[in-house]
Amino acid sequence: EKIQAVISRYLAVEKAEETLQYVKNLWRGKTDTLVIETPDTDFDRMTNLWGKYQLYGITHWRGTSAYHSAEGGLGYRDTAQDAEGILSVDTALARKKIENLLRFQYPNGHAVSGFSEKEGSWEEQGQATVTGKSDMAVWLVYAVVAYLEETGDFSFLEQDYAFLGGESGTVWQHCLRAIEHLTSRTGAHGLPLIGKADWNDAYDQLGHRGKGETVWLGMAVVRALKKMMELATFRDDARTHDELFKKAEKMKSHILQYGWDGKWFIAAINDLAYRVGSEENAQGKLPLNSQTWAILSGIVDHKRGMELIGIVDKLLDTPYGPALFSPVYENYHPGIGRVCAFAPGTKENAAVFSHAAAFKIVADCLLKRGNAAYETFCKIMPGNPAKADLEKYKVEPYIYAEYIVGPGHPTNHGEGAFTWNTGTAPWMFMAATEWICGARRTLSGLLIDPCIPDKWRQFSIVRPFRNAIYRITVENPHHVQSGVISVKVDDEKIDGNLITPHSDGREHKVEVLMG
Repeated sequence: EKIQAVISRYLAVEKAEETLQYVKNLWRGKTDTLVIETPDTDFDRMTNLWGKYQLYGITHWRGTSAYHSAEGGLGYRDTAQDAEGILSVDTALARKKIENLLRFQYPNGHAVSGFSEKEGSWEEQGQATVTGKSDMAVWLVYAVVAYLEETGDFSFLEQDYAFLGGESGTVWQHCLRAIEHLTSRTGAHGLPLIGKADWNDAYDQLGHRGKGETVWLGMAVVRALKKMMELATFRDDARTHDELFKKAEKMKSHILQYGWDGKWFIAAINDLAYRVGSEENAQGKLPLNSQTWAILSGIVDHKRGMELIGIVDKLLDTPYGPALFSPVYENYHPGIGRVCAFAPGTKENAAVFSHAAAFKIVADCLLKRGNAAYETFCKIMPGNPAKADLEKYKVEPYIYAEYIVGPGHPTNHGEGAFTWNTGTAPWMFMAATEWICGARRTLSGLLIDPCIPDKWRQFSIVRPFRNAIYRITVENPHHVQSGVISVKVDDEKIDGNLITPHSDGREHKVEVLMG
């Protein structure tokens, strides 16, 4: 009866047209909330419309398509990044996702690999092949801190949420337990145990004997510790800040001692002490994420960061963005995992992984490399001229692909794969709005810190933030890539480039001069 009612309703052309207009208005309302206008209309269209549309799509329905994933439900890591990405345009949806993350965290601080809101965690569903990943809890910390930065709702930290299994704790306690788990579950070199995998799901045999360690996750943990240190300071909790600082310094020292390879950082150390990503290896050298996250975590200074990113530019870059590593694996290595079983240049076997390229864009901005950040962003966009031949590219030309087949493939370099369901969408949206255009949330307010191509003379961004709307115009008469000379809010010059939240429900004019 319900089906027949729907059919009858839309047999009338005027009703179908009315509903179509409703859908258009619905999406216009969702996509018009945060808007940029730059000299690059492709950049604008991808950020304002298609990238945002993709971000909404995966935040609601990620993992439910059998075409994209066999598990069903939502990946924990994925959900956390989706929430962080969509915060600035749909805070309520982001909070709902974060609340789910809290409920699927174990009392020991670890978290499930994925979950269904109806059927429970993947572990409870018997999804043994996708469970036991080491990095899940770190993404919870990022999402919670980002929520506080975006909303200023610090009372959220004091709210109670149940852990998986019945025990409950405040959001602050959830985050502290995540940190405790991540810093205590370490191996012989003091680095986090990798378990079934880290961000790179295909490193799934590095730690099957319980000894393998991940350098990348060590960096991600240091980044999480620094975010928690800042939050502890904001809460006037000096004791917790000092404890977190000691943990960060300890992890950093282990990374520098055991993760450094002479020219770059390795990815991991497996059960048998094989150094994955080392220059000494025949295949799988120079892991992209370990270089970019050394910068994101701040464990290297600016000089070393520039050296690392220079090696990435020289040895990993392609017309489609940087590959995950080089050269490809051509033989199966039982101590590494299925990354070696993928066809050369596909998936995690040295494809151009768009998600990882987005990490690189943020790293570029941290190094104040505006031209490089923009160049990589343009390569990842589906409008990249190198992707214009759709007989070669093969996927939708308006959304981000998970990966582009890398240069190690004998015939298909440049072919797109696995669109829609990818962490590329949230990270590219954040890269565009918070890092390149530089309207970045912090615990204290809205930081104005653009990192742009020097050819841009002007751009603007309409940024909703804590119950106010900021209409920001940026002038760049000296053609610099970064640096702010002055910021005016409602015609009044402020000290520095941090806007204290107005939270008054009004619009505010912001004028920024770069130089």
